[in-house]
Amino acid sequence: RVDQAEIAFKDAMELNPDLIGPYVSLAKIYISTGRAEKAISQYRILLEKKPDLASAYMAIGTIEEQLGHYDEAEKAYMQALEIKLDFAPAANNLAWLLTEKKCDLDKAFIYAQKAKAATPEQPAILDTVGWILTKRGSYELALSNLEEAILRWPNQPTIRYHLAVALKGMKRFDAAKEELRKAINTKEEFPEIEDARRLLEELS
Repeated sequence: RVDQAEIAFKDAMELNPDLIGPYVSLAKIYISTGRAEKAISQYRILLEKKPDLASAYMAIGTIEEQLGHYDEAEKAYMQALEIKLDFAPAANNLAWLLTEKKCDLDKAFIYAQKAKAATPEQPAILDTVGWILTKRGSYELALSNLEEAILRWPNQPTIRYHLAVALKGMKRFDAAKEELRKAINTKEEFPEIEDARRLLEELS
C-alpha cells in the first residue's frame, strides 16, 4: 500500500507540478517509513518551486532536529522566520533548540517571546518561555508562564517537571514534590522522567 501511495503521489506531481499536497504527502510517507533524508530532499524539491513556503522550512527543521543535525535545524527554522516573521511554531522550536542543544538562553528567549506574542495562549510556547526563565533563575516570572501552561495542558508531564524545577528554585519544596509526583505518575512517557525521579529523591 505504501508503494502504491508513493506511485500515486509521484504521478500527481507529474500531472500538476505546482500542487503542494503531493510533495508533502510523499515526504510524510518517507518519514513514516524511516527515510528522513529522502523526506528532506522532497521538501527541498518543493522549495525550488515554492521558495516562500515557510512550512516547508519548518518541516525540514523538525526532521533535522530529530536527526540530531542541530545546526541544520537552526538554519531551517531561521529561514522559515525570514519568510514569516510571526511563524510561532518555528520561533518556538528554534527557542527550544537554542535552550536545550545550544545553551544560548538570551537568543532563545528572544524567539520564545516572539512565539508568545504571536500565540499567547499556546501551552507549549508558555512552557518554552517558562523553562528558559527557569534556567535563567527568574523563577517568579517562570512560574506564571508554567502555571498558565499547565492549566491549558494539565496532563503534560514535561510542563509539570519544569514547574517543579521552578518551584524548587523558589524553595517551595512541597509544591515541587507534588508536581514531580504528578509528572511521574502520568501515563505519558516523557524525556525528563529520570530527571524527575532524581529530583524527587533529592527533595524527599
